[in-house]
Amino acid sequence: MALDAILKFIVRTLESPPAGTLTEYSRLRGEPLTHAAGSGGARPEIEAMAGRSRVFELAIQDGAAERLDLGQIVPTAMEREVPIRIRYEVPAAADYDAIRARVADDQTAILDALYRSEWSAVDGLSNLQADIGGVFQFSFTDPQSGRETAGLIATVIATISYDIGA
Repeated sequence: MALDAILKFIVRTLESPPAGTLTEYSRLRGEPLTHAAGSGGARPEIEAMAGRSRVFELAIQDGAAERLDLGQIVPTAMEREVPIRIRYEVPAAADYDAIRARVADDQTAILDALYRSEWSAVDGLSNLQADIGGVFQFSFTDPQSGRETAGLIATVIATISYDIGA
């Protein structure tokens, strides 16, 4: 299915950005983004991943989707938003301004990686666009330890157009 291949492509692109992105955002070489589902199996919500920072997930369930009517009786293409959520842990005595600057830089690096990627070579993917989304604060209390974790969730919204059944 085209959608599965496209989502895997986005994950690979964020974990291993194109060379041009690594040149422009050299910090990504030593501090890459990590996919939250990379370890497989069940995982907690991204906010509950205490001790982890710069972890991302594709929150496809949070994005809008619509069929593209291209003149056929049966729709053959879809357009879907794929929110990319990136988690940042914020230590208690953190400099929020520095962390927010880092978040903004990462959002721009993600846009750069997606646009520089070889997305046009992915079977069934007709178009890929991306925009910077919001940044939200969160706090989470572990029910077992009682430890509170605070952080930021940054978003980048990828919008994909793809063939149905490709």
